[in-house]
Amino acid sequence: MSAQTADTGWRDVARRVSPPDPNGTEQQLGLNDVFFSTTDRKGVIEQANEVFVRISRYPREVLVGSPHNIIRHPVMPGAAFRAMWDYLLDDQPFVAYVHNLAADGSLYTVLATVTPLDGGFLSVRTRPERADLLGAADSIYGTVRHLELEWEAAGLGAPAAAAQGLGVLAKQLTAAGIPDYTAFMQTVVPAEVQARIAAGATVPQRPWAVGRLADMAVHQRRLTEELDDWVSLLGRLDELATQLSTLSGELAEHSHADAALRERIQQAKQRAEGFSPIMAGLDLWSAMTLELSTLVAKVTDEVEQLRASCAATRFRIALARLHCDQVGYFTVELIDQTPDWQLAAPGIVLLCRALSQGVAETAGAVQGNAQLAAKVASDINEMAQAVSIPRTLLASWQTMAAGRELSDDLRELMPQVGSTIETTAEQIERIGRVAEECRRNAQPHDITAIREHVMALSEAASVVAAESAPTPHADPQPVDSPEVDRQYDEPPAPPSETVAPAAGAPAGAPEVGTPAGAPGSGVPDAGQPGGEQSPVPSPTFTMPVPPDTGMPSKLSGYAPYRSPAQQPATPPATPPAQAFPPPPVQQPFRPEQFPPPQAPMGR
Repeated sequence: MSAQTADTGWRDVARRVSPPDPNGTEQQLGLNDVFFSTTDRKGVIEQANEVFVRISRYPREVLVGSPHNIIRHPVMPGAAFRAMWDYLLDDQPFVAYVHNLAADGSLYTVLATVTPLDGGFLSVRTRPERADLLGAADSIYGTVRHLELEWEAAGLGAPAAAAQGLGVLAKQLTAAGIPDYTAFMQTVVPAEVQARIAAGATVPQRPWAVGRLADMAVHQRRLTEELDDWVSLLGRLDELATQLSTLSGELAEHSHADAALRERIQQAKQRAEGFSPIMAGLDLWSAMTLELSTLVAKVTDEVEQLRASCAATRFRIALARLHCDQVGYFTVELIDQTPDWQLAAPGIVLLCRALSQGVAETAGAVQGNAQLAAKVASDINEMAQAVSIPRTLLASWQTMAAGRELSDDLRELMPQVGSTIETTAEQIERIGRVAEECRRNAQPHDITAIREHVMALSEAASVVAAESAPTPHADPQPVDSPEVDRQYDEPPAPPSETVAPAAGAPAGAPEVGTPAGAPGSGVPDAGQPGGEQSPVPSPTFTMPVPPDTGMPSKLSGYAPYRSPAQQPATPPATPPAQAFPPPPVQQPFRPEQFPPPQAPMGR
């Protein structure tokens, strides 16, 4: 049987076998278990790395050519996939915590990221490290999924139930103090990346690598260092922008409170007899507070724009850091020549494209951050100068008041006006100091080294891919998705000229169970947006392992690692370790993670 015939046979088996039922067990992922997959626009899997094959319990021959929703778990709400479609069809990255279903019925949970790339989607997924954020997501998922099932039982179609569920999801986020899903993603990715670093997630070192592969390992390490520095700087800038937002909000509230004091000054002015220099000064201050209030509102708006822009840029660089990690793991596979190592180089090329795209977009945003931070600092300085005028007048008024008989109105107003002027001045000084530090930290980051490392990695991987010339595991032609029951039949209508419908999906609509083909299926890794599940084979396959011939590798300047019996007279001092640990032991699945809500929403 030819390779193409065998591959087609694998997919035929996948079409005939029903999806597995959850068996109540949960796989515990390792810190260095990083999933990688790509799909076309329909959501058909084109590439799957060793971790995805191992954890999903599907042979690569089954994964490649199958819809990504092959791993959709029924606990995932359709609203999560509806949200995914909204972002991906807008050509924006998407991130979510996702519970997936392996071929043997076990559950495994990932932080799934999906990035639009070259008309398809690239997904990198990791073990969640922030239990608090995962718990918050699970709480919302449980509420939304419970309501979706109730609505469907009452006769509402799955697409409509998912749309209503999306509204509930948004309300749940707001109730948790998160403005929208974008803010949630921008919080999650940097937090997860920092948690991975703190937990000790590192790409294994291979000091015995030589030639092109050794150079690739060096470039990947240096790229990691550059991205870590950038993430750290953006993190500090994000903190400063958040402080500015808080301080400007307090200043705005104080400015609103001045309105009542201005009204009292005008009433006192009408009751005053004759000309009073002190009253004239208070009247001048009242007029200036109106101008100051307008300036405060302007600065508050600019600060909020800066905060949002800083959060967005930090999110993109943190996402790039995850892509860089996967480049490192692929490089290790090339050096160790693990099974199917030839598939790693094409993956590196795609990841480098995603890195270049993300870095370029972020570099432009950083320029905007610098300009906005400078504008905020300038406007706050203008506010400081404006408030200095009544502050100087206040000292003069107090001197005049010391030798005069004041009316009851003036005796009452003078202390209040003085306190207001001093409080406003102090607030402006605080916000001014933070704004100046923000301006200094917002200077554009030099990304020359980052671009050089990405280019070097991409070029080297392209050469390695050409030299290794792997034989595809499956027919590269896309195959029709199997006809199965649907949970979410109609994702948001994508552009008709760019998104082809999956087999069985409504004309003009992308594959529902796959985020417009998003590799992370159910939120990248959940199956597919919407949740159409493909029949999947029972987990009784055995992956073929190519024999160790001991022949030299086709890669330039590299001799593959040999077993101790094959080693030359002087073996390396440190034998290479396994690139990846053995499959994790299954652990009992905890159904209490998804309790029904105490009081269903939307009723």
